[in-house]
Amino acid sequence: MKKCWSILMGVLLLVPASAQVVNRPKAVLLTRVAPYAAGDTVRIIYGKEQGSSPDRIRRKYSTGTVLINEDDLRFVVPLDFWQKLWLFERAESLLLGETQPERRQMLLADNQFYEAALAEKGALYEDALITDYLTQVAMNIYKPWTQRSPWQIRVQVIRSPEPDAFTLSDGTILLSVGLLSLIRTEDELRVVLASQIAYLVSEYNLINYNREIAASNLRQALGLIAAVGVGALEAYSNYEYGTDFDGQAAVATGIVVSALTGSITRSVGASYSREQILRSQQVAVQYMRETGGDTMALGRLLMRMRTEQIMGNATPSGLERPSRYQPTLAEQLAQLGKISGNPDPAAEQYYSLMMGELIQEQAWQLFGLKRYELTRQYIDRLMATQQVHDETYLLAARLLRLTRDTPEDNAEGLRLAQAGFRISRPVMPELLIEEYLFQMRMQAYPDAAATLERLLLLMEARLSVWPADTYAQQKARWAYRMLQACKVLEAEYQQR
Repeated sequence: MKKCWSILMGVLLLVPASAQVVNRPKAVLLTRVAPYAAGDTVRIIYGKEQGSSPDRIRRKYSTGTVLINEDDLRFVVPLDFWQKLWLFERAESLLLGETQPERRQMLLADNQFYEAALAEKGALYEDALITDYLTQVAMNIYKPWTQRSPWQIRVQVIRSPEPDAFTLSDGTILLSVGLLSLIRTEDELRVVLASQIAYLVSEYNLINYNREIAASNLRQALGLIAAVGVGALEAYSNYEYGTDFDGQAAVATGIVVSALTGSITRSVGASYSREQILRSQQVAVQYMRETGGDTMALGRLLMRMRTEQIMGNATPSGLERPSRYQPTLAEQLAQLGKISGNPDPAAEQYYSLMMGELIQEQAWQLFGLKRYELTRQYIDRLMATQQVHDETYLLAARLLRLTRDTPEDNAEGLRLAQAGFRISRPVMPELLIEEYLFQMRMQAYPDAAATLERLLLLMEARLSVWPADTYAQQKARWAYRMLQACKVLEAEYQQR
C-alpha cells in the first residue's frame, strides 16, 4: 500500500502541466482557396466531416480560418491513420481550449496508482514472452507520428476470466486472460487493440473522467485492496460462486481482479458510453480495411463472446460493471453487418502457439469457478493445437473425474493422469493422486496401492532434501493413511 501511495505522489509532482501534444501537419494547396493561392503551404489545425449519411460524408480540413476540401490539398508528409482520427475527433476541441492540464494530471496519477495496485496484488499475468508479443502487435498498429507523442503504447494482461479490455490514458492497454483466450487469430487481436487505441487517440478517458467519481471509487478500491491483503474475500467468493477458496485462491481465479478492474474502469474514465463503444469498433474495422486485415474478425469475436455468455460465462451479478447506456452484443453485431467465413486455420494455429500458456491459465480459472463445459472446450483447443504438458493432463483428468463416472470415462481419466505423469518434470504428485483416485473408482485396488507406494517414495525423497517441506509432509501422511485403507478394501474384495 505504501508503494502505491508513493507512486501516486510521485506522479503528481512530476507530470507536466499538459501531456497533450498538438500536432499541426503541413499541406500544399492544389487549387486556390481564398485567401490562399494554389501552391501555398498551410498548417492544418483540425478536420471536419460534413454530410448526413455515410455515402455523402465529405472530409474537410481547417487552417483555423477556412475549410479546405480533402481533394484540394496534399499533405507534405502523408497522414497516418491515427493522425487523421485525432484531427477529426479531438483537434478542434483542443483548439477551443479543452486541454485541461490539471484534469490530465489527476487522471494520469490515478492511472499510475491503479497499475501499481494491480501489480502489488498479483492481478497481472506475468509472462514476458506473451506481454512482449502483445505489445509488439500493438506498436505495429500505432506508430507515433511525432517523437513527442503523449502515448507510449504497451500491453498488460490482467488475471480475470471475464472477456474484458480497457485503456489507460498513458497508453497502457489492459486485456484480460478471458478475452485473449477467446481470440483465435492475430487479426482478431489486432482489431481489439485497434479499438482500444481508438479510445486512446479520441481521449474518451479524459472526456469521461469525473474527479468526484474517481475519488469515491478510489476509497472503495483501497478498501478492496486491503481486503485482498488479509484474505477477507474468502466468504464473498464462496457465497457468490459456491467455491471453497482462501484469499490467495480468490485472486488466482480472477474474482478479485474482476471486482478491482470494475472499480478502475469507472475511476479512470474507461467505462465507455454506447456511442463511444460503437464508434471505436467502427474505427477498428476501418483500420483493418485500410491495412488489408480481416474485416470480419471483430464480428466473429463478438459472436464467440455471445456464445460464451449463453453458456454461462457472463460476469456474475455481484461483479458487473455499470452497463447503463452501453450497447448489447446484438447491437454491436448489427453495426458490423453480415459476418461470414471462418478463421484461417494457419492463423489460428499460430496464435494458439503464441498464447498456449495463457489459454491454459484461462482453463484453470474457469475450472476454479466451476464452469466445467467451457473448461472442457479450452482443454480440447489445447489438445487440438498440441499445446499440452503435465498441467494440461492434470486438468483434463480432474475435470473428467468431477463431471463423469462411467467405466469408459474412468479408463480415459486414468490414461490422462498416466500420460501427464510420464512427461512431468519435475514430477507432479497431483498426477499420482489422480491416478490413484481413478484406480479406486475402477476397484483396481492392487494398482491403487502400488500408486500410493510410488507417491510415498516421492514424498520421502523430497523430505530427505527439504525436511521442513510441509506439502510433502501432508501428502506423505495422507498417502500412508490411504494405503492402509486400500489394503483393507483389497482384502475385503478378495474375500467376496
